[in-house]
Amino acid sequence: MIAHLLLKIREAYHPLFYLRRYRLFREFVKLLDFTIGIRFPFVDHKIFISFSKNASLWLSRGEAGEQRERENFLEIVSRGGFTTFYDVGANVGVYAFMFKSRVERGRVLLFEPDPGNAARIRSTIANSSLGDVELLECAASDKKSREDFYVDEASSATGTIRDDGALTSFHAVYHGVTPNKIVVDTVTLDEIALSRFDPDIIKIDVEGAEAKAFAGAWKLIQRRPPAIMFECSTFDVSIREKLLAAGYELFDMETLESASRLHLNNLALHRQRHRDLIEAIRKRDGAEARRLAETSGA
Repeated sequence: MIAHLLLKIREAYHPLFYLRRYRLFREFVKLLDFTIGIRFPFVDHKIFISFSKNASLWLSRGEAGEQRERENFLEIVSRGGFTTFYDVGANVGVYAFMFKSRVERGRVLLFEPDPGNAARIRSTIANSSLGDVELLECAASDKKSREDFYVDEASSATGTIRDDGALTSFHAVYHGVTPNKIVVDTVTLDEIALSRFDPDIIKIDVEGAEAKAFAGAWKLIQRRPPAIMFECSTFDVSIREKLLAAGYELFDMETLESASRLHLNNLALHRQRHRDLIEAIRKRDGAEARRLAETSGA
């Protein structure tokens, strides 16, 4: 319901959202699909993006979309003392590069199957002299394999390996366009953790394929529980139930308020491993509630 409302607002007021429905506009946009570097809030270097596909980012100077979530992400990283990060469904790598700017000696692994996005991430890495940052050009799934990936050629932000992606992808539903299909490599986070490093925090944004990503990560989650920031556009109840059973508490990533159900953007913190962080969030929420009460009573 919340996701539907947000999409309705975006449909009414976001000009690119509206224009991308028209084939002529989409064809014109392809002519402007070249790479530029822009500055983002909280990032120490330029991030390379598509001039046409990521137009809202350079028009807003990097502030478009999920601003509260990004601020909360940095607070969680700092308060939690996290040093290792998996950015799953990295897009152009904003969260990964925010993390690396905040945690200079941190280790970062980006997962991005979209070839265009992957090329832009490589440009950012090459032009920023970053160390301990690795890109895997693959999708996180429930098995190591090759799977169909439905490409978002309009914004490059909503590609998915969801099985019914040809019908249910954002591009298909809201732009009325059947997305192009390519085949990409898939891996499990479980196997990657064994061959690389365990993450302190994971961000999962895979456009409806979150059940697949989680299915390949439960061994990692149970062995060394990371903080997990994840989008859940399908509101899959089984993900919530398994996280609770694994000892996690859920929060709304936008507000950092405790959540009894899944939201579009969520944060899962382990009750034991992240006990101090959970307590800090509760104290912050309590202070904010008192401030609002005093303001309304003034």
